[in-house]
Amino acid sequence: RHTDLSICMVPADGSLDDAYRYAIDVAQLDFLGVTDHSRDIARGNHLSQLWWRERKEVTRHRLTDVFFPYFAYERSRQDTDHNVISLRDDMLRPYEPPLPTFWEICDKDTFTLPHQPFFNSGLWEYNDNDRRPLLEIYQGCRDSTAEVPANEGLGLDYRFGFVASSDHLSTNASFASVWTDKVDRESIFRSLQARRTYGSTDKIRLAVRAGDHWMGEEFAAKEMPPIHVTAKGTGEISLIQFVVDGKREKTLNPNRTEVDLKESIDLSPGRHYVYVRLEQNDGNLAWASPFFVEIGE
Repeated sequence: RHTDLSICMVPADGSLDDAYRYAIDVAQLDFLGVTDHSRDIARGNHLSQLWWRERKEVTRHRLTDVFFPYFAYERSRQDTDHNVISLRDDMLRPYEPPLPTFWEICDKDTFTLPHQPFFNSGLWEYNDNDRRPLLEIYQGCRDSTAEVPANEGLGLDYRFGFVASSDHLSTNASFASVWTDKVDRESIFRSLQARRTYGSTDKIRLAVRAGDHWMGEEFAAKEMPPIHVTAKGTGEISLIQFVVDGKREKTLNPNRTEVDLKESIDLSPGRHYVYVRLEQNDGNLAWASPFFVEIGE
């Protein structure tokens, strides 16, 4: 999300301190990346006082075992606008170079994800599954979903998981959720990189597995293992949909708040992606990261 360091919605976004206090006290989030525009942070100068302020607030608001902020910013290049998330405090860079040039300097402690996929005109011109492991499937500020561009990229055989993000004013209405072995800063970061994630519009609990594989994993099999979906909604769950290669292959109507079910999906030989989409009767949504599976002959 942005703060008043970004020159786009200054009166509304509030300060860095406001963003962190809201995330900790009101939204009760586990982690946050404040993604102010690099063009407004001294045009990407990592030695600037503005970036020093961003770094200082990340460190100041880190609460052991409770809240884990990350060094982050929005790389303000219109054709490939990506958010940058890092464990490092020195990864701010000018936004003018093309995306692949920036990827070349990203190590294992930094990754990117497309921001507002509909507005990224060059989104699928470049690919790096390691440096772009996630995609913003939903944005709270514009109440917009990105399933169309997501399926376009997945159809090109790109590999990414799903998260939601706020951008402006919607920290408590768009969630990037992650399953992780340990609740600490690096473990959460590594699970984000591993695509063990889902995006949602409310604090919905969703876990999807296929045999021994978590959502977001890539694997080969003779047939698709049964998909195990466990979910706890904030309201009645009206739809569980199984999306295969961009098509909603199967729809279930549990009509209850908690779900624990297994469903079989028949896949032909070849490469496929499969993900679960959840909808509540109050309109809230969740999207689990896809499985990437190669079915043998």
